Amino acid sequence: RETSVVMLDPTTGHLLALVGGTKPAARQNLAAESLHEPAATLTPFIYLTALSQGYSAATMVLDVPTTFGDPEQVQAYTPPSDGHQFLGPIRLRQAAANGLTVPAIQVLSWVGVEQMRSTAHSLGLTAMQREDGRFGLSLPVADGSASLLALTFAYSVIANSGVMAGQPSSNNLRPLTPILIERVEDQDGNLLFANTSAEREILEPALAFLLNDMLADRNTRCLTQPCPSPLDLPDNRPAAVQLAQTSTNSWTIGYTPQLAVGGWLGNPDETAANLTAAAGAAPVWQALMQHALQDAPIARWQQPSDLVETAVCDVSGLLPTPGWRRRRGGRGEGAPPPR
Repeated sequence: RETSVVMLDPTTGHLLALVGGTKPAARQNLAAESLHEPAATLTPFIYLTALSQGYSAATMVLDVPTTFGDPEQVQAYTPPSDGHQFLGPIRLRQAAANGLTVPAIQVLSWVGVEQMRSTAHSLGLTAMQREDGRFGLSLPVADGSASLLALTFAYSVIANSGVMAGQPSSNNLRPLTPILIERVEDQDGNLLFANTSAEREILEPALAFLLNDMLADRNTRCLTQPCPSPLDLPDNRPAAVQLAQTSTNSWTIGYTPQLAVGGWLGNPDETAANLTAAAGAAPVWQALMQHALQDAPIARWQQPSDLVETAVCDVSGLLPTPGWRRRRGGRGEGAPPPR
């Protein structure tokens, strides 16, 4: 098994650390060059697309056995179980915080695969590939491929409240890229080259805040994960995080406002690794985050003033009618007003 790690400063786009593999004989940089099945690491882009289309963190989704499409047709798709008891009707917030597969596929069927890919592309995930070029509803399970560096950079844009930071790109695929070299000096200390960080607003701050608040909701994670969770950081430091696994890969990508960290464990030859997300990349992610932020002040995402909160029906997530059980959505349960 191999390990690769990426650490980025979301506010500047500076690459703070990169481990491209632990074996010197590796032919590729496993973090920057190798492409792996991204699986559930793509689900934040699904929910971000849904929020941009007017769905909210309170929208009801169904975690039940489901076949999408006509069962008699080739394109019909039945997602695998997540290994837990199906939860039935839940809110988008609960589905996102717990990384549930069936609700993610349901929401993807609402928003559209190409619309989700467009969202991911705008955040810098430009190298998502598939041999036949065709993507379907199985995309967030076992479809396509992406690099750890590209995924972590895309997450860093969300961490930075929707602002992409980095150096100007040399191609037209994305406006900015991570800064790998900050400065170059000669032996006498004379500056030969310096990279300055640029910024580009990609997302409305309200959309980024909603997703960050959903993915960082440690109480909601208790639906399917032990509490306290092994993903929790000390002193109740808010951290948004996404786990993913396939038969060959284990991913954990997460961030605070100050730091984005991605970890990947697996076999470069794509043979079975038999790793769960929780026992694979997650401990690596948590250890790196905890060490890197031990002396940093606790930072929180600031709620934008244009974010509207409202009471909703506890079951449906819709506006309540008389006699229905109400639930105050809480921070981030609303949606930004339409443009």
